[in-house]
Amino acid sequence: KCEKTYFCSELIADIYLKFGVLKQGKSHEFWPKDFEEDTLPFQAGFTLSPLMHVDISQEDVEHSEE
Repeated sequence: KCEKTYFCSELIADIYLKFGVLKQGKSHEFWPKDFEEDTLPFQAGFTLSPLMHVDISQEDVEHSEE
Protein backbone atom coordinates (compact mmCIF):
# COMPACT_ATOMS: atom_id res chain seq x y z
CA LYS A 1 0.00 0.00 0.00
CA CYS A 2 1.50 3.32 -1.09
CA GLU A 3 0.39 6.38 0.82
CA LYS A 4 0.94 9.86 -0.64
CA THR A 5 2.53 12.43 1.65
CA TYR A 6 2.34 16.18 1.10
CA PHE A 7 4.27 19.30 2.03
CA CYS A 8 1.84 21.99 3.30
CA SER A 9 1.81 24.15 0.15
CA GLU A 10 1.76 21.06 -2.05
CA LEU A 11 -1.46 19.89 -0.40
CA ILE A 12 -3.22 23.23 -0.98
CA ALA A 13 -1.95 23.42 -4.57
CA ASP A 14 -3.20 19.89 -5.25
CA ILE A 15 -6.66 20.80 -3.94
CA TYR A 16 -6.72 24.02 -6.00
CA LEU A 17 -5.69 22.08 -9.12
CA LYS A 18 -8.30 19.35 -8.59
CA PHE A 19 -11.07 21.93 -8.14
CA GLY A 20 -9.95 23.96 -11.16
CA VAL A 21 -8.91 27.05 -9.20
CA LEU A 22 -5.42 27.03 -10.74
CA LYS A 23 -4.85 27.11 -14.51
CA GLN A 24 -1.75 24.95 -14.62
CA GLY A 25 1.10 23.34 -12.76
CA LYS A 26 1.87 20.33 -10.65
CA SER A 27 1.32 20.44 -6.91
CA HIS A 28 5.00 19.72 -6.11
CA GLU A 29 6.01 22.92 -7.96
CA PHE A 30 4.40 25.26 -5.39
CA TRP A 31 6.06 26.62 -2.24
CA PRO A 32 4.59 28.59 0.70
CA LYS A 33 6.04 31.84 -0.70
CA ASP A 34 3.89 31.40 -3.82
CA PHE A 35 0.79 31.82 -1.67
CA GLU A 36 2.20 34.92 0.05
CA GLU A 37 3.35 36.71 -3.09
CA ASP A 38 0.10 36.24 -5.04
CA THR A 39 1.94 34.70 -8.01
CA LEU A 40 -0.35 31.70 -8.42
CA PRO A 41 -1.76 31.01 -11.91
CA PHE A 42 -5.44 31.37 -10.96
CA GLN A 43 -8.31 30.74 -13.34
CA ALA A 44 -10.33 33.89 -14.09
CA GLY A 45 -12.40 35.00 -11.12
CA PHE A 46 -10.20 33.48 -8.39
CA THR A 47 -7.93 35.42 -6.02
CA LEU A 48 -6.54 35.08 -2.51
CA SER A 49 -7.68 37.32 0.31
CA PRO A 50 -4.98 39.40 2.06
CA LEU A 51 -2.54 37.44 4.22
CA MET A 52 -3.83 37.00 7.78
CA HIS A 53 -1.71 36.09 10.80
CA VAL A 54 -3.40 33.65 13.18
CA ASP A 55 -1.93 33.20 16.65
CA ILE A 56 -3.29 30.43 18.84
CA SER A 57 -1.74 30.30 22.27
CA GLN A 58 -1.61 27.12 24.35
CA GLU A 59 -4.12 28.71 26.74
CA ASP A 60 -6.66 29.08 23.91
CA VAL A 61 -6.22 25.42 22.92
CA GLU A 62 -6.63 24.18 26.51
CA HIS A 63 -9.74 26.34 26.98
CA SER A 64 -11.39 24.99 23.83
CA GLU A 65 -11.03 21.40 25.07
CA GLU A 66 -13.23 22.01 28.14
